[in-house]
Amino acid sequence: GFGIAAAKLVSVAASVTSAIGVASVKAFADFDAAMTQSTAIMGNVSQAMEQDMSNAAREVAKTTTFSAEEAARAYFYLASAGLDAEQSVAALPQVAQFAQAGMFDLSRATDLLTDAQSALGLTIRDDAQANMENMAQVADVLVKANTLANASVEQFSQSLTNKAGAALSVANKSIEEGVAVLAVFADQGVKGAEAGERLSVMLRDITRAGAANADEFAKLGLRVFDAEGNLRNMADVTAEFERVLGPMSDAQKAATLDTLGLTRSVADNIKLVLGSSEQMRDYQQSLQDAGGTTEDVANKQLQTFSAQLQLVRSHIGDVFLTIGSRLVPALLDLFENFGGMERVEEITTRVAGAFN
Repeated sequence: GFGIAAAKLVSVAASVTSAIGVASVKAFADFDAAMTQSTAIMGNVSQAMEQDMSNAAREVAKTTTFSAEEAARAYFYLASAGLDAEQSVAALPQVAQFAQAGMFDLSRATDLLTDAQSALGLTIRDDAQANMENMAQVADVLVKANTLANASVEQFSQSLTNKAGAALSVANKSIEEGVAVLAVFADQGVKGAEAGERLSVMLRDITRAGAANADEFAKLGLRVFDAEGNLRNMADVTAEFERVLGPMSDAQKAATLDTLGLTRSVADNIKLVLGSSEQMRDYQQSLQDAGGTTEDVANKQLQTFSAQLQLVRSHIGDVFLTIGSRLVPALLDLFENFGGMERVEEITTRVAGAFN
């Protein structure tokens, strides 16, 4: 009886071991395929760098709800955005946290974050560390804005990539100042690409009109430029228009804005933010203090039961990857000892001949 029980136990153990082996080989194969597809568009990547990329992807899987395979595929999107292998390794944890905080997949997170960073002129190609710091700044500001105003992380990113980011860069404005204006727009129901278009128009046309009609601006005591001739902070500019236009009727406001040489589109945008200068200033201050917001929000997203369950799966999956990484080379050696593809082709030909 003991012998029978022992035999059954060995059989069960063998079945479990076999199942783990199969699952491990599959997990490693899927992960390896994702890594290969991602590095294929990066040019020559050294073995050491491939190992760094692999380690980073597996670490991301253990600290977010994304699998190691998803993290490995994210390298493809980072490479498509113009980042090299070193920059991608540095950026991956930040992108994963951004995706976790914003509740979208890694592909979408990469597009939103890298496009916004590029539009703002904050992408640094020759310094991975500095580029990562800028990426973290953009992520923190976008996530913080989501907590402050009535728009999503995705909508704020869309605003920046639709002309606003480039306009802020040209006007030498910080992301915090620009997103503060976008937050005020969001509170008025203007979001996404439309908000980006409106901010771009404001920055361009107020600067143009202020320079072309300096005398008219001076008559009203309307100061939109600083001592160096640069456009003042948008909260200050808004406060100037509030001071001048506040006591006027709607008809007087329209006539005054026309006299200043401001087009109807920018005039409508100015009217939209009137009365919001202090809120704009508060938003900018909060955004300047946004460091660490992405990490904080991402960690809060991980407190749910489903997120914790996914983390457990990821840790188990990492064990499978470790086992698979050792089994696969052994299987490949066995395959080569068996005769490799030539032997497989020979057997296939014989089987096909038998059926014929």
